[in-house]
Amino acid sequence: MIMENLKPLTEGQKKLYNALNDTRNSIVGIFGPSGTGKTLFSLAYSLDAIMSKKYDRLVLIKPVAKFDSQRTFSSLDLGDVYYSIVKDYLLDMVLLLKLDWSEIESLIVEKRIIIVDPETLHGRSFDRSIIFVDDAHLLSTEAAYEILMRIGNDSRFIIAGDPVLQGSEKSGISILRNVLLGESRAIVVDLGLKDIVRHGAKIGIKLLLEAKMRKREMSREEKRVASIIIENIPDIDLVTVLDLRRKKENYPIPLPQVPDFILVVKEGQAGKIIGKGGSKINKIEKLVGGSIRIIETGLNFKDYVKAFHPVGWIAEHIKGIDFRGPYLTVVLDKKNRGPFIGNKGAYIRFFENIVKELIGMRVKVE
Repeated sequence: MIMENLKPLTEGQKKLYNALNDTRNSIVGIFGPSGTGKTLFSLAYSLDAIMSKKYDRLVLIKPVAKFDSQRTFSSLDLGDVYYSIVKDYLLDMVLLLKLDWSEIESLIVEKRIIIVDPETLHGRSFDRSIIFVDDAHLLSTEAAYEILMRIGNDSRFIIAGDPVLQGSEKSGISILRNVLLGESRAIVVDLGLKDIVRHGAKIGIKLLLEAKMRKREMSREEKRVASIIIENIPDIDLVTVLDLRRKKENYPIPLPQVPDFILVVKEGQAGKIIGKGGSKINKIEKLVGGSIRIIETGLNFKDYVKAFHPVGWIAEHIKGIDFRGPYLTVVLDKKNRGPFIGNKGAYIRFFENIVKELIGMRVKVE
């Protein structure tokens, strides 16, 4: 049994393992960033089910996209190259699972494993099948629903994708996730940073978020502050500067705890700006004419709360802060949700506004 040899390493992976093994779930939606095991667990279960003859065949659906543009290509564009690309992807997973590739090739020849282009599904139906859709964030909402309509009798549907960094709140993958949350025979498994088990994936996410902040176009005033920082601390790796003064002025509530400027610096470099006993940052604040807080690049989002949430102390009461669906989700006890959200949601809106400007994500509280 392939699944029996696959050990979940995180709480999220345990939920995924149990969701796949519970056949009451006719639809399993798996959402989270790269490196969390979405593909590995899904294919392990699917191949297990085919090889043990619980289902007649595995229908493997995977969009093929150009890496730097996410433009998708169909078999109509690429011909046999399309199927070769998907087969190579399957080979990679089979090797990770330590299976005999020749056995998998035999299943492909027998058409018990079939690779299907999502662009060529019209008129097809799949009975007694496991239908696995990977990289679903590359599909349009319409294409995802078209695939759902192909589910035949006694079949299971597994769909995996990344609404966190490859999608948005209004992308097809996020809309599909929300639809599945309301389906009685469907289960949604959300995976986050804490579920990443591939070291390179976590580094990649950190650098991707840093790149988003570096690409951000600074205002004239933010550029002025940046030039002062660099002039006084030439070896600082300054990622971006965020001017919060106008944001504070436009809010209907006083925000005395929020600084005038946020400086984002490379991980490990905050000390260069602070200086011994705060000597450097005091000087910088006088030069720029406003109060400053510093955050370092990285994946500790509690630092964001400490730096620019109107109630900075609330960070100490956060039980968890991680990706969930297309959101950065903050977990708090019921008694501490009020201070985080603020009167009529004012505090969370202010905090979310800055998070969206820095890394392009919305914020939810649970």
